[in-house]
Amino acid sequence: MEALPPPTAAGLLAKTPLAHLFTYVMGRRLSGSLVLRRPDGWGGTIVFFEGLPRKADAPPEIAPSDPGALAALEAQVQCLFTFPPASQFAFYEGRDTLQERGPGFVEADPLRLLWAGIRMNPSWDHANAALARLQTVAIRLNASAAPERCGFDAGELQMVELLRHRPLFLGDLTAARLVPPAVAHLFVYFMLITKQLELLEAPPGMKAPPVAPVNPQPPPSEARPFAAPAPAYAAPAPPAYAAPAPSRAAPLTPPPDAPFNPFADIALGPPPAVPSTPFAPTSSPRVAPGGGPAPGVQAKPALSEADSALWDKIVAKAASIDEEDHYQALGIAPTTPKEDIQKAFFALAKTWHPDKLPATLGDLRDACSKVFTRITEAQSVLTDVARREEYDKNLRDGTGGAAEQAEVQRALEAANDFQKALVYLKRNDVATCEELAKKALAADPTQADYLALVTWLDAQKPHNLNFDRTRELILKLDDAINMNGNCERAHFYRGMLHKRTENPKQALKDFKRAVELNPHNLDAAREIRLHGMRQPSSKDDGSIGGLFGRLFKK
Repeated sequence: MEALPPPTAAGLLAKTPLAHLFTYVMGRRLSGSLVLRRPDGWGGTIVFFEGLPRKADAPPEIAPSDPGALAALEAQVQCLFTFPPASQFAFYEGRDTLQERGPGFVEADPLRLLWAGIRMNPSWDHANAALARLQTVAIRLNASAAPERCGFDAGELQMVELLRHRPLFLGDLTAARLVPPAVAHLFVYFMLITKQLELLEAPPGMKAPPVAPVNPQPPPSEARPFAAPAPAYAAPAPPAYAAPAPSRAAPLTPPPDAPFNPFADIALGPPPAVPSTPFAPTSSPRVAPGGGPAPGVQAKPALSEADSALWDKIVAKAASIDEEDHYQALGIAPTTPKEDIQKAFFALAKTWHPDKLPATLGDLRDACSKVFTRITEAQSVLTDVARREEYDKNLRDGTGGAAEQAEVQRALEAANDFQKALVYLKRNDVATCEELAKKALAADPTQADYLALVTWLDAQKPHNLNFDRTRELILKLDDAINMNGNCERAHFYRGMLHKRTENPKQALKDFKRAVELNPHNLDAAREIRLHGMRQPSSKDDGSIGGLFGRLFKK
């Protein structure tokens, strides 16, 4: 019977929270078992293979009926994130302490699990320490960010698009009020430790707005459950904790990375790398009121005279709001004092808050939400002395007026449409997916992902299956890759079309590139393995060496 070796690393979650351990294992693509023990004696385990959580064991009060199900794995990992700071951890590299549960073929995206855990039960001491460096540093989404994998909701996705569009300060995201301030801070902390942000020196004249303190323990309404609502963790007196039975230990094949060092200052130093954008979100983004674009307005139903007039007012304002500056949005003069701006906003809120909309005008709720979001943003900027001065300067210089606001709004609307398109693609509703993808591309033709998805959908149509049309569509994917060489979606789709035209060499090249950009792209990995199986005796058999070879070997 093989005994467990001493742990590769051990300590307390108070010093190295589970979020940092999770990030380190994921980024280093380590294999092994992370064993936790609460002060009351109950324990839990996560088994990783190449950085992916494959199996988990949590306290018995949430024991799943189907231990192999994805939902069960997610719930168990979420439970482990609730362990208090006084809990101990031990990492056994290269060991599977849950061997009796089988190899663990459940594929759970670690970014999604990590964000759910941070959002539900954050370590505020570590989060605030990481965010302290951002008080006067601008941040921007980097090219390899993978927001689609994180399970973000609509407000969080809007913050992603703002960061994609231009550098911002932490205070800008908080002031945008897309999510509660505590969630905005956790969002930036999560993006920072997963290395999805660039830290930039602020451009000349760009001032950091003040950052209001956040409640270190957000109210339950702000804590979004990951799967089922979190259970109560009051349990009977547990047995004395024991290390996993030696008979459970089974060697894995870890990659030859640097030794596991969870005590490294992950939050304040260079975080581990993350793969780039995947092909479909791991969850369906929710479009919250105020978070989505104004929809196409339906035909006006039969209404009373008063409701009919209000209908026309909402439709007209929703159509013009993107072209208005903050003063025009609030209907005030540029010289209006702060007190009168507040009065103007509260008066408008009585009309434009979605909850104030009469039931007979329910079809206009999204349009009303769009207007309310804009006037809320205008009020937030114009009642802050420093931000108003900066905004007025930009208006005078012609750099912060309606044109720029409209550009930002179009980018947000396009991003929302694209996210919806991916959801419908996952549901096999191709017609709706294509409609939304084309709408996103028309609104923001600079996004390689949008062009790649539209091209791929075209490639599936019967009249486009012939060789000549496929070659034309490959050229469109060439354009997408020229826009963004790190567009994983475009590389994978182009590989599939090269495969259709019986060009296996180019197809393999694209599949390899897709896997380089995202090692968790199982579709591309499968194509690489199939290529190797078709040419077992060739010197250039399409197999891939190094790290990828170890990951995808048979």
